[in-house]
Amino acid sequence: MKMYFTLGEATHLRYLFPLARQFSLQGGTPVFLPFSKGKYNCIKRYEKILKKLASSINAEINWLPGFKKTGEIIFCVEGAKGDENRFASGLIPQDNRVITLVSQLDFLHNFYIYKECSESIIFPSNFLMRCGHPELSANTFEPFNPKNIAIGSPKYDVVFNKDKILQKYKLSSRPKVLFIYPSPSSIGCQFGPLYNNKKDRGLGDDEIIKMYKILNELGFEILVKNRGKFDNIEEKLKGDHYFLDPSWFPHDTMQLISISDLVINADSTAIKEIVMGKKPVINFDLFNKDAYGKGFDFLYKYNYCREFYGFPSAKDFVDACKFLVSTNLKDEFDKSITNHLFKAGSSSKNILHYVLN
Repeated sequence: MKMYFTLGEATHLRYLFPLARQFSLQGGTPVFLPFSKGKYNCIKRYEKILKKLASSINAEINWLPGFKKTGEIIFCVEGAKGDENRFASGLIPQDNRVITLVSQLDFLHNFYIYKECSESIIFPSNFLMRCGHPELSANTFEPFNPKNIAIGSPKYDVVFNKDKILQKYKLSSRPKVLFIYPSPSSIGCQFGPLYNNKKDRGLGDDEIIKMYKILNELGFEILVKNRGKFDNIEEKLKGDHYFLDPSWFPHDTMQLISISDLVINADSTAIKEIVMGKKPVINFDLFNKDAYGKGFDFLYKYNYCREFYGFPSAKDFVDACKFLVSTNLKDEFDKSITNHLFKAGSSSKNILHYVLN
């Protein structure tokens, strides 16, 4: 039996590869259906990585267009939105069993695409499926649509080996802090600036450098993770080690979170990965919420997180760092994950069971 996995972006390997791997382990033949979207993370640019991953699980690769089959099970992420907001840019016949995996918050605005092309729409948890984030929604999301089901996310069906990651990225054994570098304010120009101040990244360069100095004095090795399409920062802002999406599966952000003792965030939706990875976090709450809201705001309301609404005094920042790395926060993480997310490790098995039975 064959099962198909539509890939328009390398990012989607985080979700689809664990599913394809599990299907292969169950005796099936996974088939990747990549197509070009022209983005910075377009799968065509990472064809070598795709071929290597496919070979590791005996999967096939069939580049679109050219797929004429009907009645097949086809997985996609976020409705595989392509040109003119059509499923896979119109390159796959609609009369297939399309299963959409929800990843971030795109469903709040693009749900109409998902429900049109999908047999089922899989959410990570009941809470995420029902809460709806009404303050962020464009009124297209239908939290009680019968196609919706909460089963988990295959993205988290991965086990990290700290020693191998340290060796892979040539890192020391020192304590580490991961700084998820803020996106530029210009990406929010459609509705106004992204941040509630006039700074391009929410934090000024001088503030970031000051933060690095404090972290180094506390003994941390500073890892800075940026997105490939925003690689326009000066050398002095790149910390001790700088990363730009070198690995799509396992994704480098998740790998770096797993080996870090503390994460510093600026309202990024990576808060999901941080909480699932059970890593304490300092968050700079700087988003222009009148225009954009704050994604996954409920995940910040636990003791594993300390928030600042501007750049803090050195003392307050140091106190936050020391509290977070010295406190046993297991119960807080467990509570948050139980309330809002899901138990990681078996989502691929559960999703395949649902689809095949």
